[in-house]
Order: sequence, then C-alpha cells, then structure tokens
Amino acid sequence: MPGSKRTLSLKVRQAVRQRSWKTTSAGVAGILGVLLTGLSELWDGNPNTNPDWALICGIIASQVGLLFARDNDKSSEDVGAVKDDVIASIAPDRAG
Repeated sequence: MPGSKRTLSLKVRQAVRQRSWKTTSAGVAGILGVLLTGLSELWDGNPNTNPDWALICGIIASQVGLLFARDNDKSSEDVGAVKDDVIASIAPDRAG
C-alpha cells in the first residue's frame, strides 16, 4: 500500500501549508517558555522564589491568541474562512 502512504503524506503536507503554522508555533513556544520558567521558579529549592502566577496567566492568555491567529501570508480562502454571502444568508445584519 505505498500509494496510500503517499496520498496521506500529501494530504498532511497540504493541511500544514493551509494552516498558520508560524503563529501557532510561536504561541506554543511562548506558552511552553513561560510555563517552564514558572515551574523552574517553583521547584528551584529556594522558598524565597515563587512564580508570579498573575503574570504567567496573562502571558499565556496572550499566547493563546497566537494559536488562533492567521499568518500574514495566508488569505481568507487559504484558511477556509466563510464567505460574505454565506454570512449574509445566516445573519444578514452581520454581512459586509
């Protein structure tokens, strides 16, 4: 079944190209970075160093935005955004 593996590989590559992989990977890296920093402060053995959880939660919230953002080089059609005529048929007051 080498043909099916090749077809699957092609579909995966096309899906990755259509997704906004740059902003998504930046969001994942930011979340992992701030979590690892907070955990290292928590487990460093020094009771005087504690993570600033409010700051960590704020940074994570901003990074979640990157998970759902679209790369600058992707068009609405590339990422499968709904067209205005579909929106107009569902909610006429929101089209435009």
